[in-house]
Amino acid sequence: MVKASREKIVNILSDSRSSLELLRNPRAGHPSAHAIRKSTINAKAEVKEIRFYWLRAHVGTKGNERADELAKIAAQKVDGNYDYEKIPLSWVKSKIREEAILKWRTRYDSSQTNAITKTFFPDAKKAYATIRKLSQRRSKHKYSQDIRE
Repeated sequence: MVKASREKIVNILSDSRSSLELLRNPRAGHPSAHAIRKSTINAKAEVKEIRFYWLRAHVGTKGNERADELAKIAAQKVDGNYDYEKIPLSWVKSKIREEAILKWRTRYDSSQTNAITKTFFPDAKKAYATIRKLSQRRSKHKYSQDIRE
Protein backbone atom coordinates (compact mmCIF):
# COMPACT_ATOMS: atom_id res chain seq x y z
CA MET A 1 0.00 0.00 0.00
CA VAL A 2 2.78 2.42 0.92
CA LYS A 3 4.83 1.33 -2.07
CA ALA A 4 1.95 2.01 -4.46
CA SER A 5 1.36 5.48 -3.06
CA ARG A 6 2.78 8.46 -4.93
CA GLU A 7 2.79 10.53 -1.76
CA LYS A 8 6.13 11.36 -0.14
CA ILE A 9 4.59 11.23 3.34
CA VAL A 10 2.30 8.35 4.32
CA ASN A 11 0.35 8.49 7.59
CA ILE A 12 -0.71 5.21 9.16
CA LEU A 13 -3.34 5.37 11.90
CA SER A 14 -3.87 2.59 14.43
CA ASP A 15 -6.06 2.19 17.47
CA SER A 16 -3.64 -0.39 18.87
CA ARG A 17 -1.22 1.39 21.14
CA SER A 18 0.54 -1.87 22.01
CA SER A 19 1.18 -2.56 18.31
CA LEU A 20 2.66 0.89 17.81
CA GLU A 21 4.89 0.40 20.86
CA LEU A 22 5.98 -2.97 19.48
CA LEU A 23 6.99 -1.28 16.22
CA ARG A 24 9.05 1.27 18.15
CA ASN A 25 11.04 -1.48 19.89
CA PRO A 26 13.80 -2.65 17.51
CA ARG A 27 14.49 -5.66 19.76
CA ALA A 28 10.94 -6.99 19.47
CA GLY A 29 11.17 -10.26 17.58
CA HIS A 30 7.55 -10.52 16.48
CA PRO A 31 7.53 -11.48 12.77
CA SER A 32 4.85 -8.93 11.83
CA ALA A 33 6.67 -6.11 13.61
CA HIS A 34 9.89 -7.10 11.87
CA ALA A 35 8.19 -7.12 8.45
CA ILE A 36 6.63 -3.68 9.06
CA ARG A 37 9.95 -2.21 10.22
CA LYS A 38 11.62 -3.66 7.12
CA SER A 39 8.94 -2.11 4.89
CA THR A 40 9.48 1.23 6.62
CA ILE A 41 13.22 1.06 5.93
CA ASN A 42 12.54 0.17 2.28
CA ALA A 43 10.13 3.11 1.99
CA LYS A 44 12.79 5.47 3.33
CA ALA A 45 15.11 4.22 0.61
CA GLU A 46 12.45 5.33 -1.89
CA VAL A 47 12.44 8.79 -0.28
CA LYS A 48 9.13 8.22 1.46
CA GLU A 49 8.36 9.03 5.05
CA ILE A 50 6.00 6.83 7.04
CA ARG A 51 4.39 8.28 10.15
CA PHE A 52 2.49 6.18 12.65
CA TYR A 53 -0.27 7.70 14.76
CA TRP A 54 -2.47 6.32 17.51
CA LEU A 55 -6.17 7.11 17.53
CA ARG A 56 -8.84 6.26 20.06
CA ALA A 57 -10.90 3.17 19.19
CA HIS A 58 -14.69 2.97 18.94
CA VAL A 59 -15.37 6.69 18.76
CA GLY A 60 -16.84 6.65 15.26
CA THR A 61 -13.74 7.37 13.17
CA LYS A 62 -15.03 6.26 9.77
CA GLY A 63 -11.92 4.55 8.42
CA ASN A 64 -11.15 2.92 11.76
CA GLU A 65 -14.66 1.47 12.09
CA ARG A 66 -14.32 -0.04 8.60
CA ALA A 67 -10.91 -1.47 9.51
CA ASP A 68 -12.48 -3.09 12.60
CA GLU A 69 -15.18 -4.68 10.41
CA LEU A 70 -12.57 -6.07 8.02
CA ALA A 71 -10.45 -7.35 10.91
CA LYS A 72 -13.45 -9.25 12.31
CA ILE A 73 -14.13 -10.82 8.92
CA ALA A 74 -10.47 -11.81 8.54
CA ALA A 75 -10.36 -13.25 12.06
CA GLN A 76 -13.30 -15.53 11.26
CA LYS A 77 -11.46 -16.91 8.23
CA VAL A 78 -8.20 -17.65 10.09
CA ASP A 79 -7.70 -21.27 11.10
CA GLY A 80 -5.97 -20.32 14.36
CA ASN A 81 -2.55 -21.81 13.58
CA TYR A 82 -0.25 -18.94 14.41
CA ASP A 83 3.50 -19.12 13.98
CA TYR A 84 4.19 -18.27 17.60
CA GLU A 85 2.19 -21.31 18.70
CA LYS A 86 4.91 -23.46 17.13
CA ILE A 87 7.48 -22.21 19.65
CA PRO A 88 7.42 -24.17 22.92
CA LEU A 89 6.78 -22.09 26.02
CA SER A 90 9.72 -23.84 27.70
CA TRP A 91 12.04 -22.46 24.99
CA VAL A 92 10.71 -18.93 25.47
CA LYS A 93 11.17 -19.22 29.25
CA SER A 94 14.72 -20.51 28.82
CA LYS A 95 15.60 -17.57 26.53
CA ILE A 96 14.18 -15.09 29.05
CA ARG A 97 16.12 -16.81 31.84
CA GLU A 98 19.35 -16.77 29.78
CA GLU A 99 19.01 -13.05 29.11
CA ALA A 100 18.24 -12.30 32.76
CA ILE A 101 21.28 -14.29 33.89
CA LEU A 102 23.47 -12.56 31.30
CA LYS A 103 22.36 -9.14 32.56
CA TRP A 104 22.85 -10.25 36.16
CA ARG A 105 26.32 -11.62 35.32
CA THR A 106 27.32 -8.34 33.65
CA ARG A 107 26.24 -6.35 36.71
CA TYR A 108 27.91 -8.87 39.03
CA ASP A 109 31.22 -8.75 37.17
CA SER A 110 31.31 -4.96 36.84
CA SER A 111 30.16 -4.13 40.38
CA GLN A 112 32.67 -2.71 42.85
CA THR A 113 30.48 -3.27 45.92
CA ASN A 114 30.36 -7.06 46.16
CA ALA A 115 34.01 -7.84 46.89
CA ILE A 116 33.21 -10.20 49.78
CA THR A 117 30.67 -12.13 47.73
CA LYS A 118 33.18 -12.41 44.87
CA THR A 119 35.71 -13.88 47.32
CA PHE A 120 33.37 -16.83 47.91
CA PHE A 121 31.83 -16.87 44.43
CA PRO A 122 34.27 -15.59 41.79
CA ASP A 123 32.15 -17.06 38.97
CA ALA A 124 28.82 -15.29 38.49
CA LYS A 125 27.02 -18.36 37.13
CA LYS A 126 27.91 -20.47 40.18
CA ALA A 127 27.05 -17.56 42.45
CA TYR A 128 23.66 -17.25 40.79
CA ALA A 129 22.91 -20.95 41.23
CA THR A 130 23.94 -20.97 44.89
CA ILE A 131 22.18 -17.72 45.78
CA ARG A 132 19.05 -18.96 44.02
CA LYS A 133 19.05 -22.17 46.08
CA LEU A 134 19.64 -20.26 49.31
CA SER A 135 16.83 -17.84 48.49
CA GLN A 136 14.48 -20.72 47.78
CA ARG A 137 15.30 -22.40 51.08
CA ARG A 138 15.00 -19.17 53.02
CA SER A 139 11.64 -18.30 51.48
CA LYS A 140 10.47 -21.94 51.62
CA HIS A 141 9.62 -21.85 47.92
CA LYS A 142 10.60 -24.85 45.83
CA TYR A 143 11.08 -23.93 42.18
CA SER A 144 13.20 -26.89 41.26
CA GLN A 145 13.67 -30.50 42.27
CA ASP A 146 17.19 -29.94 43.59
CA ILE A 147 15.87 -28.30 46.80
CA ARG A 148 15.29 -30.77 49.60
CA GLU A 149 13.60 -30.11 52.92
